[in-house]
Amino acid sequence: MGSIYIKISRTYMKKLVILANCQGGSVAFMLQKYYSDLYDVKCISNYEYIQKKLDLPDDIKDADIFLYQNYSNTDEKYNLKNILDHKLKKECIKLSFPTLHSCHLIFCYDINAPTNYKTITTENPHREFFYEISPIIHITNKSNTIHEIIESSKEDNFISEETILYHYNRTFEFLENKCLSSDIPEIYEFIKNNFTEIRLWHNPNHPTGILLNELIKLIFSKLELDYIENEENINILNNMLSDWVMPIFPCVSNYYNFKFDIKCSSWYHKNIVDYDTYLETYIEHLYNKTIFYE
Repeated sequence: MGSIYIKISRTYMKKLVILANCQGGSVAFMLQKYYSDLYDVKCISNYEYIQKKLDLPDDIKDADIFLYQNYSNTDEKYNLKNILDHKLKKECIKLSFPTLHSCHLIFCYDINAPTNYKTITTENPHREFFYEISPIIHITNKSNTIHEIIESSKEDNFISEETILYHYNRTFEFLENKCLSSDIPEIYEFIKNNFTEIRLWHNPNHPTGILLNELIKLIFSKLELDYIENEENINILNNMLSDWVMPIFPCVSNYYNFKFDIKCSSWYHKNIVDYDTYLETYIEHLYNKTIFYE
């Protein structure tokens, strides 16, 4: 879509509704931080309503401004075309921004596996580790010790060039589709130009503060709002979705010549402080490898 800029009257407080995944919360936070006198902001987490098969709240019908991610869903309840054509006020201002999830670009592995679902409990409704690491699963079945597994993961050929290129093409195909079909197409070039220089994702579904900051800055620009870009905002945004800062394998880092540290952490396992402790804790919890320590 072409560039879009929206002129907003400041004569009264407007109802601004955001329909998005967890990234929408970051947009809502910054709008409330700077423009709580201008907007009554309501953020609707689309995935929660979709998972629970709930009707979307009536706030959408009352929206003066509707910010939405261009997700895909064929159910009439959640279908964007149906919402845009039939649920909004005629005079409602609409602005779409891209979903920035499913981006395996810097990780180069799949994150879903049946094994992990076995760890769901009342205490851990989101599983012991929310994301799997597919190549670690593969070698765990072949190695006797955690040390061997971690050292194998550091080998130059641990992830093949073919696999790295597969995830590169897959991610940019997804991003091109989502970004260029939104009202924020500029974010696509930002990602393409910076993904080797700056870490842009904590894990395939959660952007870092720098990427969220750029997205919000562009959204504010389209709304003709000033945005204060500073280190404090980037740090706040970075912490909002840093639940799982997942491993980047050294061979992938070397392939792209990443200019950033491949650090790891987790809100749920405080002993995870770096690459080795992430994999160590992951293997211990999911594959009971503790007894195989050397």
